[in-house]
Amino acid sequence: MEEMDVKADGDLNYILFAYCKYSIPASYNNYKNFCGELHQAATEIERRIIAPYEDNKILENGDI
Repeated sequence: MEEMDVKADGDLNYILFAYCKYSIPASYNNYKNFCGELHQAATEIERRIIAPYEDNKILENGDI
């Protein structure tokens, strides 16, 4: 995958907002579905990336 110079500290927020504002046809249902997709993406990141990282750190450093 090509690396992009997009930072998660504002750049990504702007890109997603602009995409929604200019690409999603205006309707409550379309916006609701877009937000649902964002939520599912966040959930997948937590499940597949963050949770294993945390599990690894617990093995390395011990649990609290």
